[in-house]
Formats: sequence, structure tokens, C-alpha cells
Amino acid sequence: GLVGFLRERSSEIDEVGTLTRDVVEALDEAGVYRLGIPREFGGLNPISAREQVEMYFQLGRGNLSAAWCVQVEVSGALPVQDWGERAAEEVYRGGHVGPLTAGSLFNVAHAVGVAERVDGGLMVHGSWSFCSGIRAAAWLEAGVTCNEPDGTQTNHMVLIPRSDFKIADDWHVSGMKGSGSNSAYIPEPVFVPDYRIQPLMLDIAAELEDGGASTADPFAGLYVPAMMTGAAQGALEVFVEKIKSRAPWGQPYPRIADMPTVQMLLGHVDARIYAARTALDSWAEQLQTTTLTGGFGDRFGTALLSINIEMRDLIVEMRDVIGSSTAAQDDALGRFAQDASTLCFHGVHRYGWWAESYGRSLLDIDPPQQPGLTSSLLAPKVVTTHTELIETDPRVIWHSDSVNRAVDIPGRGPLYEMDEL
Repeated sequence: GLVGFLRERSSEIDEVGTLTRDVVEALDEAGVYRLGIPREFGGLNPISAREQVEMYFQLGRGNLSAAWCVQVEVSGALPVQDWGERAAEEVYRGGHVGPLTAGSLFNVAHAVGVAERVDGGLMVHGSWSFCSGIRAAAWLEAGVTCNEPDGTQTNHMVLIPRSDFKIADDWHVSGMKGSGSNSAYIPEPVFVPDYRIQPLMLDIAAELEDGGASTADPFAGLYVPAMMTGAAQGALEVFVEKIKSRAPWGQPYPRIADMPTVQMLLGHVDARIYAARTALDSWAEQLQTTTLTGGFGDRFGTALLSINIEMRDLIVEMRDVIGSSTAAQDDALGRFAQDASTLCFHGVHRYGWWAESYGRSLLDIDPPQQPGLTSSLLAPKVVTTHTELIETDPRVIWHSDSVNRAVDIPGRGPLYEMDEL
């Protein structure tokens, strides 16, 4: 099944620093990328929240970088339906195998994109960091600050085809290596027509009050906790195989599995994964009929992120039982631990910030300043000098003449074969 395939390819994914071509093709064939395409354009969206939670759980069991890249692509591609028919037709019916979009809207600590207004659109250049999945994507979704003719600045999101941007060789990390979160950059201005331009809100607080999700995807807040829970399940499966066959160092037991402390840990980990899955399924059912905001500083949003932290900690506990062998680059348990820890560094998933904000709300204490980003904080720092990534590895080369395969997924079809290891 797909879970086993992702696990088998994990060392290779980390080695090349992105999802390999055969992995992307397998995900495409399973239909997961088509969740970012509305049904009227030949996609699979919408499906139920519980089905999506199950999908991300299974992807996380196999490889956390793959699960992350899928949710980034789905969350980025789905809102294109609101850009107008012409943009939607170009993106959804372009015939691309793999992720349709990748990108970065803004980043205070890194370079951003800038634009100048011209007849019929914008001239855009700049650099965008942390574009997960960009090496296999057909389009760059990028945030730009536009210097308007009247001297004001406006912020926009733009869609740029693969032929108009370069990819930097700057993703060299210790965790989530396979996410391929390289920078994309445009050294010389390129033209973006009006129909591929949308207004962009740069207030993180307002965005998070809406759950940090597009209105096109009200379930997006569930995806990362689901994949983190899947990663904990995958790590548990690897852990069980290890403890059954290994003797402990310096302890009077024939196997690690015979140690009472390990048996207690095993029961605890399995129970906590079950509790997390049950909570996610329950919330998914509620989201089908009610509105749970999942906003910054509220109970639901903070509870969602608490799952990420707990699953990370469970994985690390299992890794620590096995010990130094998990430091090997190709060790599956060590990879789960490193990837889960790295994912929790992501700005939107920094649990402490959410918990602090929620705690203030419980005490009716106003924050010292409104959290968020405004255009006044985003003085353009245009950096377009990078070492370009030139793809030479046949495992990751992508061709523009790729033809998307139609995948028929009636009922619970290929998407749900992932749990067959």
C-alpha cells in the first residue's frame, strides 16, 4: 500500500531533499492532489472532514514530509476556485502531474516580493522562502507588495507559472528534509495579468481568528494534528518491531520488550494515539454541521495544537528508549522524531504562543499589542541573488509535458488503500 511505499522511500526522499518523482506520481495516482481541485473542475473536493482526517493520518504514518506537502498543496490550490474562471481553468486543467501550487505569501525575516502596477497587471520580482513542495509544483503562489502610482502600497497574492520563476538551492536541514521547502525567486520582473492577482490580507491575527484556513477549506485546522497522530502511529509500529528483536543495554532482560517500563510506555503511547484519533474524528463530525473557529487564542485552536506537541513527545520518548542507533540518517524512528520536532517549529504551529493567548483570554487580559503583520512591518527586502537549484537527479526531474492521469475514486477507493502496509 501507499503507507509502506512512502516509508520505503523515506531515506531517498531525505537524500534528495524533496519528494521523489515516483512518490509524487504515486500520490497523484492515489488522487490526493485532486482534493485541491473542486469537483466541477474534475477534482475530488469536497469530501467529508472525517475522510480527510483519515487520509492525513495515513500519509503521516508513511512519511511526514509527504503528508505536509499534500496539505500545503491542497490548502493552496483549492482557493484558486475563487480567483475567477480563467485562472481556475489554467491551474486546474493544466494537465500537471503532482502538486499544482506551492509558495509563500510573506515572511518578516526573509525577502519578499515587490510589484509595480502596469497596464493589465503587475510586474513582479522578489524572493519567497519556505515554499514546501515547490520543486514539483506547476505554479508559485506568492505574496507581493505593490508600489501604486499614487504612492501608496497594496498587498496582493499572485499566481506565477513554473516557467517564470527559479528555485534556490537553499533547503539543507535536519528535519522535514523531504518537504523540499526551497525558496522561489524571480531576479528580473515578470508580467502577471490581472486575472492571476488577488488582494492579500496581511493580518495574522485576523487570519487566525478564522482558523488560519481558507473559506474554501473549513477543515484545514484538522490536517496537521491528523498527520502528527499518524506519524506517532507509524513511529509506534517501528518501535514495536525494534523492541521485539533487541536486547537492552545494561539491563537484565532478554529483550527491550520484556522491560516493564517499556511495556507501560507502549500502553501509554497507544492509548494517547487512540484518544487523539477519537478527538479528531469527533471534531470532524462537528465541523460537518457546526462552526468551530479554531482561532488564535480560543479553546479549539489551542486544543488542536496540543495534539501536535503530545504526539511529538510520544515519538521522542520511544526514540529515547531505543537510543543512539536512531541517530542514523536512515533510521525510521529517528526520522519520525526529527520530522515531528521540526514541524512543531513552524510559526503557525508554535503551541506556546497559542496557549499564552488562550490563557490571557481565560483571565480577560488584553494582549500588550495586537499580534499580526501589517504592511508597515513589511518594508520590502528584495533579495534575488541565490544559487539556483539545477535539477540533475533523475529521481526528481520534472517535465512540463507531464499529463495528469484521471483517477476514478468511487466510494472508498484508492485513497483508502493507504493503510495496507
